[in-house]
Amino acid sequence: MNINPNAPVTRPAVDHLPSAQPVKVDPSQDGVFTIDDIICPFQRVAYNEGALKVAADGTVSNLPEVLRKYAGASLAMTAIANHAAKKLTAGSDWGALTSSTYNMQDLAHSSLDHLADTRILRGGFNQERLDKALSFSSDGQRLTLNDLRAFQQANLAEEPGKNGETFGGAEFALLVKTFGRVDAEGNKFMRNEDFVTIFKDNKWPKDWEPPARGSLNVLSTVGAVAHYFSDGNAPSVAGDGKPVKKGEGACPFIAGQPFDTAEAAKQHSEMLP
Repeated sequence: MNINPNAPVTRPAVDHLPSAQPVKVDPSQDGVFTIDDIICPFQRVAYNEGALKVAADGTVSNLPEVLRKYAGASLAMTAIANHAAKKLTAGSDWGALTSSTYNMQDLAHSSLDHLADTRILRGGFNQERLDKALSFSSDGQRLTLNDLRAFQQANLAEEPGKNGETFGGAEFALLVKTFGRVDAEGNKFMRNEDFVTIFKDNKWPKDWEPPARGSLNVLSTVGAVAHYFSDGNAPSVAGDGKPVKKGEGACPFIAGQPFDTAEAAKQHSEMLP
């Protein structure tokens, strides 16, 4: 057998063979934490401002301190929020009780995530969604509760569902409670510039001061959500004949009337859709 060492080597054609494609991994499950893994605007700002400590793998350990210092959360509200976050990582209530941390990446696509949110931070910052939110400002300067409610209704038209309406409303209500302001007539609102600072710049708003410690408690949270869902047609006077600010008539507890905690919670829950 004669072998020509100078003869060209012939190899089988491989152009027709399928090339190996890299497997795409959901950013929230890749084990590498980035700010785009944070779906909550408050936690996103707290992280960017250096308050919320997040490890390279997404592990968070100081949420309670951040909630108390920057959101005015009471011990009860802090415990509820922290337990809910830890349960997503631990997988059970007992696991959450015995854990001191949770993983930020576990929040995306979890039960704490929901449809019909602002969608500004879903999968990373979205300028188009931010512009849409600001387009609902009735005066071009601020977003009132009614403006935000109209924005949420538009979101629900795109992504309908009771869960999105309830939890989305709570999200807006707490956003205004934490970062909002009140005008001379008692109307609660967020300045457009503050909305942009939070969602786009991920910073504490200018001239903003954290709520008083303990002011975000179970009762005030229920009241804020009920106020958000109210139709705004509150009576002009309280039961004792004294003038009240807009919105207070929809909630006798906000108006300063004596109340029992259990009864207040019951009354507010009945106002939710």
